[in-house]
Amino acid sequence: MVKKLIVHIKGGPSSGNYGHAGRPGLVGGSGGHGGVSLPNTAATDYAKTVAVKAGIGLEYIASAYAMTVEDYARAVEKEMEKQLAVGAIKIRLSEHTLGQVLDFGEFRNTFDTGKSSSEYGANGLKYSNYLQERAKLESEMFNVSEGAPGSERPLYGFFETPQGRSGTRFDSYGNTTIVLNDVVKSRAMYTDGDSLDYGRYNRFVPALVTAPSVRASLFLTNIGDPLSWWQKGIDNVGVEAQIFGGVRVSDISNIQFDSAPKSAALISRLDKIGIPWSIRSD
Repeated sequence: MVKKLIVHIKGGPSSGNYGHAGRPGLVGGSGGHGGVSLPNTAATDYAKTVAVKAGIGLEYIASAYAMTVEDYARAVEKEMEKQLAVGAIKIRLSEHTLGQVLDFGEFRNTFDTGKSSSEYGANGLKYSNYLQERAKLESEMFNVSEGAPGSERPLYGFFETPQGRSGTRFDSYGNTTIVLNDVVKSRAMYTDGDSLDYGRYNRFVPALVTAPSVRASLFLTNIGDPLSWWQKGIDNVGVEAQIFGGVRVSDISNIQFDSAPKSAALISRLDKIGIPWSIRSD
């Protein structure tokens, strides 16, 4: 994702106190998603544009498997469901930023702080105005008003198996990995690629983690093979998570440090709060 947060988190901008937008085009509401409404991304003009590309991709790939489009889509979605269940949503940041999160009691994003840690995206793309680019895309993709505050925007992370190490590609965000509780999945969406770097080219449509969709796959509109990619395991796909309803300290399952923490005070705080932590041995 793009390095743009004061809370240097992986996933795209990350970290942010998110509240539900309460705008047209949202689904969910009280019940089902912990009282958080999630965007109906399939109803956007953006999704209609992706549908054209996805339709071509589906027909081409399904024919290679000698399957109908419907059967191929179901096979992909079944594999997505399996891998998303195995994976955990994580956020990558620094020890310093973790201290700030504990101070605030929640994660905050760049729209809250007005600061960005980099002008470059995950694939080396340079953004002259990150906030403007992100706001435009979130408006098109999630139906979030371009002028909405950080509290009405998604917070970004990534999927990985609990002990996976694919997150090391986000080392620039810091040496600390936050593993979130599985309950967060009920108010999260996903794409198998960076939403900013690829979403701006209409490559996929975010889908609910609780209702996987083949159209959330970057490999589909690239005329690749989503099924074969997802069968390799979630650590090999590069799945971004878009979380709604905020991420608070109480949502943290455990914390993994790449090396021994430098701050004894930070560790003392984690122990006092009761958040399990460990030092990677691999």
